[in-house]
Amino acid sequence: MTFLLCLLAAATLAQAPPVLFQNLTLIDTPGAPAANGMRVLTRDGRIVAVGKHVRAPKGTLVVDGRGKYLIYGLADMHVHLRGGKDLVEDNESWLKLFLANGITTIRDMGGDLAAEVLQWRDEIREGRREGPRILTCGPKLDGPKPAWPGSIPVTTPEEGRAAVRAVKAMNADFVKLYFAAVSSEVHAAILEEARAQRLPVTGHLPGNLSFREVTARGQNLEHGFYPVLDGASTKAAEIRAEFAQAPDPHAAEAFRAMRRRQLDSFDPNLVPQVAEHLKETGTWVTMTLTVGGRRLNLPADNYATHPLRKYMYPGIWKTWDLESGRRKAPAADGIRQTQQNLRRAREAVLVFHRVGVSMLAGSDCGASNNFAWPGWSLHEELAAFVDSGLSPLDTLRLATRSPARFLKEEPDRGTIEKGKIADLVLLDANPLEDIRNTQKIAGVMARGKWYDRRALDKMLAEVEAGAARRSASGR
Repeated sequence: MTFLLCLLAAATLAQAPPVLFQNLTLIDTPGAPAANGMRVLTRDGRIVAVGKHVRAPKGTLVVDGRGKYLIYGLADMHVHLRGGKDLVEDNESWLKLFLANGITTIRDMGGDLAAEVLQWRDEIREGRREGPRILTCGPKLDGPKPAWPGSIPVTTPEEGRAAVRAVKAMNADFVKLYFAAVSSEVHAAILEEARAQRLPVTGHLPGNLSFREVTARGQNLEHGFYPVLDGASTKAAEIRAEFAQAPDPHAAEAFRAMRRRQLDSFDPNLVPQVAEHLKETGTWVTMTLTVGGRRLNLPADNYATHPLRKYMYPGIWKTWDLESGRRKAPAADGIRQTQQNLRRAREAVLVFHRVGVSMLAGSDCGASNNFAWPGWSLHEELAAFVDSGLSPLDTLRLATRSPARFLKEEPDRGTIEKGKIADLVLLDANPLEDIRNTQKIAGVMARGKWYDRRALDKMLAEVEAGAARRSASGR
């Protein structure tokens, strides 16, 4: 089956006509951060030539890049396609929103639409659907009472091994763990089985296990504040032991109590030690710096007049909108804790970068994650990295080079070089001067197919029209 999919993908790439980008500035080419007056030729879904004197074959589409900047396609390494069968169309519409925002790869971190997401992944791979390349974990692994629908409940080491095999049988790309608390034996069994199945593992840091124990087994981490708060607490072991005794580890009260104690015992001088361990173990951390802030200090109209609301189908909007009654405004103490969590994570970014921790950029957009606009929120995440002290170039690499390195795809992706897959974004302004210029998109190329600004606007208009139809129908 895999061989057949590869053949179909190769056939699709071969259908992409040649495109020549000329008179542009390349950003982050190997050996130089920027190169002016360059040409890039793509054919059959690949970059076939890069230079100042590239010639194009007859019939080539020529794109004038005068005054424009070409970067590699962006990857949002933490999104959620979820919300149940009533939200299938809502989630499906997001694929065009990602692409219109220059995001050519997404990593779906689990939900209750595993079958649909796997189908979309394969259809995009085969060229039968427009959208970013999808990597997905399928269903998440969680404790006996999962926090999210669609997750696989796991209690024993044997169940953990069986869950990994089930994810493998679905042809998922990796394993995602969501345990609030899990025994060391179960965690070890899952990681061991995942290695045997050749599946990477990522997920949350369980509240009862140290980040050192979890990462030593090979688990990567989602949400940077988890290892920072655990590793830099002077009372970490005591706090983990108390959390393990909570009647319901998933309960908000248990989490708030743990976070409060971690923050009260936080020592910033320990953050470099956290970073050194993450580097030594080769752990990848997806920071998710902005999503938590979406729950804070909501404006009076609850984003009801936000210009991006028109792209949101009503089902997902209801999971965001506090006025709908499906969500509650955060308590004052919860707001303060979230603000402190985010501040500590942002402070750690520069330490992680200096030490050499492998980081990824992810927005955590999804149903129930308030106002993390699909596509646009990754650009906000990149801005947060720069606001935390990283340079625009180093930040850009978190969404281009780093995903290729993480996925062991450097020969095929991540930089604008001959032979690499033609996922490209043409910008109207220089992202090295202002990282927010990644939002000024003149066009996107996905697997060799070129979408100019008119085509991207058409995608957005289609999503807007679909959202309006669903709203009018009351569904």
